Amino acid sequence: IVGSGFGASQGPGSVVLGATIAPVLVWQDASILALVPSSALTGTHPLFVVARGQRSNTIDYTILP
Repeated sequence: IVGSGFGASQGPGSVVLGATIAPVLVWQDASILALVPSSALTGTHPLFVVARGQRSNTIDYTILP
């Protein structure tokens, strides 16, 4: 995930994919690397970031079979 203002460390931040919290591998101020959870179903799901108490814009993220 590429953006800005996420913060230098994850702290209480999270990546939300559908109704699931995605495990974060790397959290930097301008980018986040997260895994798609193995429990995620194929199809299109909303994805957003919560960082420093703020919710990002939501995008559609498609998981292929």
